[in-house]
Amino acid sequence: MENLNSIEVEDTDKIGSINEDINTNNFDAEDTNKKNSKTETENIGNMIKMKGIPNINEININNSIQQITTFDFEYAERKVMENVKIDDVHLIWQRIGVDGLPTSINVNTIRFRPNLLLAQIRLKELFSKRTISRKICDKKYCINPDCWIILKDDEANYKLAKLKLLRNSEEKGDCRLWTGYINSDGYVRTEFKGKDIGAHNLSFIVHMKKLIDDNLLVRHSCRKRNYI
Repeated sequence: MENLNSIEVEDTDKIGSINEDINTNNFDAEDTNKKNSKTETENIGNMIKMKGIPNINEININNSIQQITTFDFEYAERKVMENVKIDDVHLIWQRIGVDGLPTSINVNTIRFRPNLLLAQIRLKELFSKRTISRKICDKKYCINPDCWIILKDDEANYKLAKLKLLRNSEEKGDCRLWTGYINSDGYVRTEFKGKDIGAHNLSFIVHMKKLIDDNLLVRHSCRKRNYI
């Protein structure tokens, strides 16, 4: 007579063995699916390379390069001048929006501010989208590049600062006196590159075309506090 316990043990061993086989097969199936998926991805990548299809980054770079190399500056200049009225040295933009501001102009599917576009046409160079410009004439809607400063480097900042000093001062004898804001101590203050600064310090910076160290003191050569 067979031992029931031994039968149960044998059956249990067989069941365990079957479960192990099933689990192993499942793992094998998962690994195979992963390998197949990876192989398909590699095949698609190879097909793209064989057919010469660039990836999305290459497309963006190529579009940017093509946009610059194919930009028609002569056509852009004609399009700008069609919307300009000449007034002495000023070029007055005629397309004004309901908000009272100059409207942008579209060239090669790119939208430009008219003053910046004319500056780029003159230099035959496309600026970055973050380029900042400052108007230096008082004529409304003037887009003449000579009446704007493009803030691309320190040289442009010095030009703008010099213009600010000239507009807010006047010559009296051998001195140039500040006519702008004067604090309670009688000293003149202004702003340069986002920082509060003495106007006489700014005058020195513009003259030297370089910033001065914080530990240096710029003194007036005369006793007038508003002398710059």
